[in-house]
Amino acid sequence: MNRIRCLATQWMPTAALGAESLRERAASSALPPLYFLHVWWARRPLILARAAVLASLLPAWNTAQTSGGGGSQDLLIQHFGTEEKYRQWFLEVLGIKGDPVAARKRIAEARSKGVRFKQDPYGYKRAFTVSPSQEVAKQLRVFTESHIAAPPVVLDLFGGGGSISFEAARYGCRAFTSELNPVAAAILHGTVKIPFEEGARFLSVLDNWGKIWIGRISKHLAGFFVHEDGEVIKDFIWAHTVPCPSTGHLTPLLPNHWLARTAKQREAVALHPDATTGRIGISILKEATQEQGDRQTYKRGVATSVFTDESFDGGYISKKAQEGEMGHLLLAVAYRPPNGRGTQFRAPVAEDLEAVQKAEAYVRDHWDEWDAQGLIPTEAVPEGNKTKEPLRYGMKSWASIFTPRQLLTAVIALEELHRVLDEARSELDTDQVKALNLYLAFALDKVVNYNSRMSRWHPPRMLIAPVFDRHDFAFKWTYAEMEGVDACRWGLQQVMDCYRDLAKLAATLEGSADNPSLMGEEVHILPGEPTLASATALPYPDRSVDAIVTDPPYYDNVMYAELSDYFYIWLKRSLKPHWPELCGQYLSDKDNEAVANRARFTDLATHTGRGKKPPGAKTAQDLAAENYETLMADAFAEAHRVLRDDGAMTVMFTHKKVDAWNALAKALLDAGFQIASSWPVTTESAHSLHQKGNNSANSTILLTCLKRRETSAKTAFWQEIQDELRHAARQAAIQYARDGLVGVDVTLAAFGPALAVLSEKWPVYTGELDSQGQRQQISPEQVLDLARQEVALAKLEGLAPAGNLAEFDPPTNWWLLAWHDFGAPKFPAGEAIKLSQATHMDLDVDLRKGYRLVATRSGTAEILSPMRRWESNCFAFGLGISYETWIDRLHALMVAYEQDGLQVARAWLAQTNLAENDRFRSLLEAALRAIPRTKDTADEILIPEARTLEGIRATLFPQVAAPPEPEEEATQPDLYAES
Repeated sequence: MNRIRCLATQWMPTAALGAESLRERAASSALPPLYFLHVWWARRPLILARAAVLASLLPAWNTAQTSGGGGSQDLLIQHFGTEEKYRQWFLEVLGIKGDPVAARKRIAEARSKGVRFKQDPYGYKRAFTVSPSQEVAKQLRVFTESHIAAPPVVLDLFGGGGSISFEAARYGCRAFTSELNPVAAAILHGTVKIPFEEGARFLSVLDNWGKIWIGRISKHLAGFFVHEDGEVIKDFIWAHTVPCPSTGHLTPLLPNHWLARTAKQREAVALHPDATTGRIGISILKEATQEQGDRQTYKRGVATSVFTDESFDGGYISKKAQEGEMGHLLLAVAYRPPNGRGTQFRAPVAEDLEAVQKAEAYVRDHWDEWDAQGLIPTEAVPEGNKTKEPLRYGMKSWASIFTPRQLLTAVIALEELHRVLDEARSELDTDQVKALNLYLAFALDKVVNYNSRMSRWHPPRMLIAPVFDRHDFAFKWTYAEMEGVDACRWGLQQVMDCYRDLAKLAATLEGSADNPSLMGEEVHILPGEPTLASATALPYPDRSVDAIVTDPPYYDNVMYAELSDYFYIWLKRSLKPHWPELCGQYLSDKDNEAVANRARFTDLATHTGRGKKPPGAKTAQDLAAENYETLMADAFAEAHRVLRDDGAMTVMFTHKKVDAWNALAKALLDAGFQIASSWPVTTESAHSLHQKGNNSANSTILLTCLKRRETSAKTAFWQEIQDELRHAARQAAIQYARDGLVGVDVTLAAFGPALAVLSEKWPVYTGELDSQGQRQQISPEQVLDLARQEVALAKLEGLAPAGNLAEFDPPTNWWLLAWHDFGAPKFPAGEAIKLSQATHMDLDVDLRKGYRLVATRSGTAEILSPMRRWESNCFAFGLGISYETWIDRLHALMVAYEQDGLQVARAWLAQTNLAENDRFRSLLEAALRAIPRTKDTADEILIPEARTLEGIRATLFPQVAAPPEPEEEATQPDLYAES
């Protein structure tokens, strides 16, 4: 019997999904409510999750079968008639009821002309806001019932923030999801389970008991925050301090003095130090100049004493911090005046400082009592990849990341949370009490995310940026504090708003319509079923899952456990009364977490990573990679076990490192999966905080896999399949470039088709024997290297369509591809090595030491600018000079133009006879296309090389057309999703 293939193996509307994904995430104020409930990292767009789930369940259109063959194809033909109508129906079911690709083009064109749309250019609501009707749910059920039991069972084995299981539940599936991390497990209960069970009616419960909670917090914190003359205090702006090396006075560490830096309001702090007393007077500059605001007492590891103007380095700062001598200086108070208009700033007064001292004394007096009750997070901050930052600056326990008054706010809120729950037990049923416990705990977590020494003041928006505006614990030299009661009230309101929107999206299916061709029972929404469990030991029976859709951890991209400990130390205290199953760990599980965390293997490494590595020696990164590969293989082996034999698994993957792709491919192949299709979807804005200048991939690759079936085909060998692999990679690169993908995304998108060829032929042998005398299998990494080489050729052809690639040289090709793929001068050295191999160069011998196109340091490669190469005598410009490479010729012209101006550059071109040289002109065109032309708000090209090339083009080569301008995103949604 032939396997019924799912739609995802045949077709996905990638362009529409990409446009709708970017639309979904374009405005931080209108993100899906899942983003607001609680911090989690690397969430996927709901529209992408929705499409992956449905396409993994719905049958493909069988073009070889006509009506009368039976099964799902008969139903499809009966209802839709043609494949085109089936695809259109799928888009509408997703909520895409227009053409988002065309809409985005219209928006880009209008923006370039300074035109604003009076109406929504899309013409329909954002897709994720559209919930399926009963009719749609019944259709989905009918079209899948011929090969899947009702309701379909969908599993996400790496649950994370819950996008996948949330969408699966909305469409009437049983949504199973497992998660190793207790913080993520708690988020899943609050996202995919409780809103479906309790619905909108629970909002009144949360509102009622939440107000009681805030009222009691207010009574306890009233004396610790002073409000002057009817003002409403919002925030306090602080600076970290260390003793001045000469005077011993505490000197502040300020990267700038700005309080407000907007078009209408420019205010800054002015410091008035007294070297005799050690006191620092503070005043507020209401109309601060750029110079006053940009003043610094700390920059790039060097600090300056405000008392003596002497400099001291980061080593001294770290030493003093670890010795407990890092202090704090209150710089300013942000408040709303009695008329309630805008945010104002004032210098701290004596009453402000007295309130701080009062809070410090209160914490000292109650420390032992609180500690005995387990209310203070005294757990040590463990040594880790990301936690080295707080440890470097003396934050040895989680409690020390908070100032005494910030800690006071959190502990008082925690105490009152428990008291409120004790009273609620007498009025609410068990499920409601558990739900109340969870959402109040989330409100407290919002407070600590915006109210610690790791949160910072953001002058351009005059608000607090959270601890996790990035995926790390970056130290904040100046930090912000919220007024305690206001912080708790805000946190509660955020959770309530989020719950309201979640419940609305999770509402019961409505709008049933009569459809004589599709009869069936009413479809009921089922709550998601989250489980705290490892993906390597799933609690589900064999072959019990119809489809798996999952977004696995990406190698070393995010250290989830290390980051989530910041919240877990509070959640396990908040949730202990009613969620003991989530509170049993000391800290989150890092030993079984599928990430490549080299910090966990430092003590086991046999090589430091410096110097030549002896045979058999392993670095911490080697061991971390091996551990990641093992855990991923075990997880996908479990996925293979629980998936039906004819089921599909769609894996979302967004990672630019070949090592990560190799690990994923090896895990899938070893688990017994075959890659049936690969679809790249643009999901990340190139202008978001986590992408911009970070060489990150902007596309999510959807790999749909099927269980590999044993065949009687002859044994496959590496030499025999190389041509097929090259063809698959090249065709994919050409097609995806036409579809709008750029840079490294084109390479990543081509990996899937290449791996699909490998998995179809698997196992593939090299033709040689290994050390044990067994036939040696090809490594996925070799396949990826071959794909990269083929894609590199296709990209070069795209960059210089009128030129002959044979006329360029390998160093020039590498330079072009490095800019094209990474879009920034700095990127991971490992990727620089892979790229050098694709262009048949050695990174160290050829590119670093020989042509000096790149410098490497601490795992990072940097493309050297033309000026730096010229200053190190890599090339010269003048009469009678012979140039070894074409990139030397281009860089010589760029240096002449930058340093000596247009006339010298024009003369140099005439002397070298390059002005009319077709090959040189082709190189200029390729360089113009390769280097991003991103502009700032003043319409200035940001990257110096791109700026120079544009000047050369416009003045010396006016016949060369300028490349098309990049499409800009409206906002940067990742930074302030909760503000």
